[in-house]
Amino acid sequence: MPVALRHTRENGSTPSLGVLDFFSEVARERLEEIEAGCAFRSIAPNEVILDKGSVTEDALFLLDGEARVVIDVEGGEEVKLATIAGRDVIGALSALDGEARTARVVANKQSVVAIMPRPLFVEVLKRDQGVAFRMLQRFSAIIRSLNTRVRDLSLLSPEQRLYTELLRLGRPLEEVPGQLAIMEVPGHDDLASWANTTREVVAYVIGTLARRGIVERKHKTLYIRDPEALRSLAVAKVAAQ
Repeated sequence: MPVALRHTRENGSTPSLGVLDFFSEVARERLEEIEAGCAFRSIAPNEVILDKGSVTEDALFLLDGEARVVIDVEGGEEVKLATIAGRDVIGALSALDGEARTARVVANKQSVVAIMPRPLFVEVLKRDQGVAFRMLQRFSAIIRSLNTRVRDLSLLSPEQRLYTELLRLGRPLEEVPGQLAIMEVPGHDDLASWANTTREVVAYVIGTLARRGIVERKHKTLYIRDPEALRSLAVAKVAAQ
């Protein structure tokens, strides 16, 4: 079970909703009032934060750390649906509609969450317009991302979905203009689940891209040396349809 945090963490900081963009417009006194109604928990790596089917209606905020959203398929295999970075919200839909959780959320690393009971969450959304607006912006981003994924599943081949995922993960290299890098490249299993393909396809595609000089892997970093070539591969069949 998650353990309660002491009032102050070992590094001297006190967990606070104030680190979240959602609460950036909330006055200090009001923020302290909201935090008084929350519980703060420390979560160990690979510990379940929320379980599928659970009927808890709390909204959780990931103040620090990282988590993955997963479902179990036949045979007990875990399929990752998404990664939740720190300073995001978890389980807001169930807190709004009272329905059971549809997936399991598991900590990837040591994490800190704030647990806000549903009545308080609803009251905050009604009273604090800045929080409500930023929550709507977050939901909009999720919906757009899902729409893109549905489109990709319908129109793109497994290889093209992987090309698109690599481009999405890549970040500009300051020292080499025009190139991208994935500093902590996910494992083949994770890439396969995101692209809805197999790890064998992932290994083959990355190997082929490397032989063509489009990507280069060094330790945990995957460098995209020719992003334009990768973009051309990602859209080739869509343009031809």
